[in-house]
Order: sequence, then structure tokens, then C-alpha cells
Amino acid sequence: MQMEINQIIKYMKKKSFILIVVLLAIVLGAQAQPKNIHNGHEYVDLGLPSGTLWATMNIGADTPLGSGDFFAWGETDPKSNYSLSNYKWGNDATNFTKYNDTDGKTQLDLEDDAAHVNWGGDWHVPTYDQMMELHDNCEFVVNNEEKWMKITGPNGNTLYFSMNLGFYNGTVYRESREGLASPIWASTTGTYNGELGAYIVSTTGYKIYTLQFPRYMGVCIRPVIDGSNISEIPDGWKVNGKTPINGKLAVERGRKITVTPKVPAGKIIKSIKLIPIE
Repeated sequence: MQMEINQIIKYMKKKSFILIVVLLAIVLGAQAQPKNIHNGHEYVDLGLPSGTLWATMNIGADTPLGSGDFFAWGETDPKSNYSLSNYKWGNDATNFTKYNDTDGKTQLDLEDDAAHVNWGGDWHVPTYDQMMELHDNCEFVVNNEEKWMKITGPNGNTLYFSMNLGFYNGTVYRESREGLASPIWASTTGTYNGELGAYIVSTTGYKIYTLQFPRYMGVCIRPVIDGSNISEIPDGWKVNGKTPINGKLAVERGRKITVTPKVPAGKIIKSIKLIPIE
């Protein structure tokens, strides 16, 4: 009888051990397969019309509300002094050596884009239009006590910005005025008091607004990906041999798109864009 009891105990211990191993494998498996990660960094799909995907944190930050690193516009490394005298593109604010009236460039080249250089993949500094898309399509909730703003997209997903950060002018850190979120660079040029500047996004109590700012200031960056949808594909048609689900299909950036059957004369497939994937 005692032998039978011991066998039962050994059997239960064995089963318990197996159960623990299985549960551990499930947990580790879930950790090993994170969702919404591109090139090592997390993003959120807000369901925006353009399909833009926003990073959940600033470059260099450890949390969604952290400041992370500061960059002068068009520079790809943080530094200790943000001033016109040491700005990469010259110290004449009316005629910088690049992104000026002569070359006519109004958007950052990828080689000068801190998000792309530091995070790689398809990450880049958001454009002015991508910033304003948040304003036009999202709902905003502000917590003044904990200093954060929650932005909810059309699909119900959320993005957080801090309301307790600022920027660098020279070596001096300037805190944002009360009720304003941390300014974030756009990749789009602008003017500031008649000099060459660039756009930033900030917020009032409940909305995003944009300002034009001196380019040499140290400002944070929240990267984005140009995600989009392949939409309005007729029923039964395929893209690269795959059938879109709810009008959406992920396609590797740069890959040739083949639609079958062949598009008949006069037929237009609208809004063919790409969703970058790992």
C-alpha cells in the first residue's frame, strides 16, 4: 500500500513538473514573440488614414513618458551644447549650408534623419502632415497631475506623450510651459522670426499644435513608420499570391507588387501602399 502511495506521489510530482515546464515555455514563448516591433522598437497603429505607425517612445527613452535624447534638427547625435555656433549646417541662420532657399529641400534626407540613422529600418522623423494627422483624427485626454497626454486613434489604440519635458538652448534646459507637452521635431522645414527653422509639435491642454522653431535647439524625437494599406482589392484577387484580409496586406518595402488576375484596361486599384514588416 505504501509503495502505491509513493508511486502516486512521484507521478503527481512528475506531472506538476511537466505543467510548470509547459507554463514556463508558454510565458517565454510569449516574451520571445513581441507584437508591434519593427527593427527592435515598439510602435502603435492608431488606425490613421495614412496608416502611419507611431513609436511608443522617444529616441533614447526607456518609457513612453521619458524624454530620451535631444537633437538639433538635421543632426543625428545628441550633444552637450545646442547652439548656433556649433550647428552642423552652419552659423548663419538665414542661409544654412543645406535645407536652404538654394537647394529647396523641405524634408530631411534619410542620412540626416536621427530616427532613421539611430533606429534603422523604416523609422524616420515624422513630417508636419503626419503630426497634424494626429490633430485631425484623434481624441486627446490630459492628466495634469501625472503630466501626460493620451492620444486615442480612430481604432481605439492609444499613444502617450509627456507633458513635463522641454528643450535645450545652449547648455540650458528650458522646461515646457505649464500645460504643454514635450516639443518634438518634425522633418519639415519652416521659418522662425525670419530665419530658417523647422516645425515642432507640442500641445495645449487638449490639442496638438505646431510651432516653427530654431533648428539648432535640442529637441526630442518620436519616430514613425510610413505604414499603409493595400485597399480596394476586388474580391478573389491576390497581391503577390496572397489574399488581402479586410482589404489589408503586409508587403515588404521595396518588393515588386504583382496583382492577379491581370488588371483589365480601365480598371484602377486605389490606394496601393506598403506596410513595412520585419
